[in-house]
Amino acid sequence: MSSLHFPNTAPEFLAISTPARSRIFLLDDSVDRASPAALTPVATVPGATNAVELVSELNRAVATGNRDAVNTILQGLPNAVAQAIEKALDSCPDAETLALGFDDQPMKVLGESSFRTNVEELALQANSAMNLGLQYLIRNSVDSDGELEFSTQLLSDEAEVMAGHDWSWWPAPAHTLRERLKPNPRTLAAALADPRWETNVGRAYWLWVEEIDGPEEISDSTATAEWVVEFFDQPLGPDTNFRIFHIRDAIDDGYLTARNRFLLWRSLWNISVDLDGALSEDLDTAGPGVEGMESMVRDDMPGITHRQPRVWWEKLRDSADRLCEAARVGDLSQLQPRTVGEEALIALAVRDDYIGWARDSFEMADYQDVFDSLHTSEDDGDWGEILPALTGDTDVEMLWQPHLDGIDDPANELNRGLGIGDYRPAAWHSLFNRAKGGE
Repeated sequence: MSSLHFPNTAPEFLAISTPARSRIFLLDDSVDRASPAALTPVATVPGATNAVELVSELNRAVATGNRDAVNTILQGLPNAVAQAIEKALDSCPDAETLALGFDDQPMKVLGESSFRTNVEELALQANSAMNLGLQYLIRNSVDSDGELEFSTQLLSDEAEVMAGHDWSWWPAPAHTLRERLKPNPRTLAAALADPRWETNVGRAYWLWVEEIDGPEEISDSTATAEWVVEFFDQPLGPDTNFRIFHIRDAIDDGYLTARNRFLLWRSLWNISVDLDGALSEDLDTAGPGVEGMESMVRDDMPGITHRQPRVWWEKLRDSADRLCEAARVGDLSQLQPRTVGEEALIALAVRDDYIGWARDSFEMADYQDVFDSLHTSEDDGDWGEILPALTGDTDVEMLWQPHLDGIDDPANELNRGLGIGDYRPAAWHSLFNRAKGGE
């Protein structure tokens, strides 16, 4: 949660004093200082000296989250005053959502901007901020048109961390870190052009990284300014990120045209959702098998698969997830089936009724305008050519033919004559030889 609101603006406690008493206020910098709402009265305390110490500790508590010193002071104040101050402190943002600079003081947001495609200009501004000693935060998002957008924030200070602790400065989102890059200023633009910005949640920032040579008590420390680029396993706008379809519009991928790939993506999405929903049934009641599993995909798969155990169907669901993402991103090397199960998923996904299901989802998900905006091709709609284009053959389709019962067994005479190989259910999740080299 904290990463979603980082960096929050830290309000500041201040006092206006006379010799007899002091009034404590809370100044919210997220509001225009000229507005009366920016300065909120909190409480009145006796004397000026007490107010100076109290305000100092209140601001320290805002930055660190530690209220021990504040609580000690409040014990000497009337209950009504102490409660008013505690209420004001409770209204402040969580310390973890603050960007702390040198001396652990919260930074202020000086400016915000956004960039669409010019990563060279973005890198120039980011490096200029580094040269000025001002933190620069970069996030990615997808706008309402499905276009990639970088949002940036210029902060009022810089921060220093110990070597190996750069991950601790910006709270990580609740997702697994896939990779952390450390580009230098000259290669920052290249890092910002990484294709993962289009598909995964990412962010970039810079820090002074302090290193100590030798025992800390007898050696001097040195610090270097380093950029940090991070990619997480959270998909970026999975329901709206269509920019990647437009990017590949002009690329000749044969029968896997922009429109065909879009429909294949939606078809595989439907398959994945169907299997995931069916497999989410209570394991205690469903047991290891899937005899009672309600799934259109299961019913439409070859009969030899229907009695396979739950773990077998879970692997098929995982394969559907992988192919779905490959179709969305346009990674044709990953879209090529690596197993019999993946061949079967592609074969099912390009059937007329499944393509019709994909088209039906347009209205529900408001995808028709996106589809209509994609480049057209004379190969649009040639679904029978997708499977052989990706696999080189259509052998897996024989598994749906009742009169070819047993063709899945490599000992079958017809199988041997055609050189099909092992298509029995136990082999559906074994990698083809051509795929093992990429593991």
